Amino acid sequence: MKWIPLITLAMALCQISPLRAEERMIFLVRHAEKQLSADKDPQLSDQGQRRARDLVRHLHGIPLEGLIASQFIRTQATLTPLSEDRKLPIRVIPLQQPLATSLADIASLVLQGEGNWVIAGHSNTLGPLIEKLGGPAIAPISENEYDKLFQLTLSQEQVVGFKTSRYGEPNAKSGE
Repeated sequence: MKWIPLITLAMALCQISPLRAEERMIFLVRHAEKQLSADKDPQLSDQGQRRARDLVRHLHGIPLEGLIASQFIRTQATLTPLSEDRKLPIRVIPLQQPLATSLADIASLVLQGEGNWVIAGHSNTLGPLIEKLGGPAIAPISENEYDKLFQLTLSQEQVVGFKTSRYGEPNAKSGE
């Protein structure tokens, strides 16, 4: 009988402060393969369009709150199949100089938001953005790498996990 008050108190404390804070995930990808073109803002190639569709399959079943792309067609086209599948708009955040300011704006938006997010970036923006989100430094992304998916797991806005995986067809020249 003397345990009943302690059990009641423990149950009340568990309701006030949960044992495990809610975790959320931020996924970052480089835009999919682009067409070879002299155009500074090319469309995705056929292979890139397939990779964009593969991203939908890879993230199947994971609830998403937001999608972010730069002003460039290739980042938006990488997220378009996911946007259509999830009925989520793509939030376009222009990359401007200084680049660090634009990346800080993206990180702030995601960290202040809720739920899971997907960000399509560029070979020169993903590393610095991962760091601005609280993740580790990563090796530079080569011009031939399109298949990496970076995942940050956040709990109370602190990074509690980081992993790199691959999706879609492997890159022939990814160096691994």
